[in-house]
Amino acid sequence: MRIPIPAQLFERLLHLQTERRWGDDVTRFEDTVCLFPGLGPPLYLTRDGRILAGPCWPDDPPETRSATDDEAVGALVLGCKQYDCPELLAFLPPRPDAAMTCPDCSGTHWFRGQTADGQALEILCPTCGGRGWTPATPSEGGSPRAARRVRRARTASSTGCHSDRASETRRPRTA
Repeated sequence: MRIPIPAQLFERLLHLQTERRWGDDVTRFEDTVCLFPGLGPPLYLTRDGRILAGPCWPDDPPETRSATDDEAVGALVLGCKQYDCPELLAFLPPRPDAAMTCPDCSGTHWFRGQTADGQALEILCPTCGGRGWTPATPSEGGSPRAARRVRRARTASSTGCHSDRASETRRPRTA
């Protein structure tokens, strides 16, 4: 994926990265900003708008590859949060007319919940991958899981029944 990143925005991200000392071998060897250092391959934005995925392990050579579309979407959403830069969300793929708001994140890009010990948890939404919407069917690019969730949400909204598990109040487990 390549985005039309304005030079001024890239420079601002580069400055924040330098100020916060978030660089690594890839950012030193290539003109990149690390949008997410993360669990899995780190994700980078280049000055010319490419989104790259880097090596998974610190001892791996600093080689990069083009990020998949899903990785690129995640990189933009994660980078938005890491750099407090909502402008990055403007580069997300446009929502198709037939798409529905993601039933798990309600369009926020983030799945919120709790850990087993009651701590707040916020992760990139696994259903929509951070898009905020889900295609109606797998043939439109949606995952089978997302398609099932969308069908349930459509059924619930058309019948007035809101029995989808995601909307139920979860009771704490007892010991």
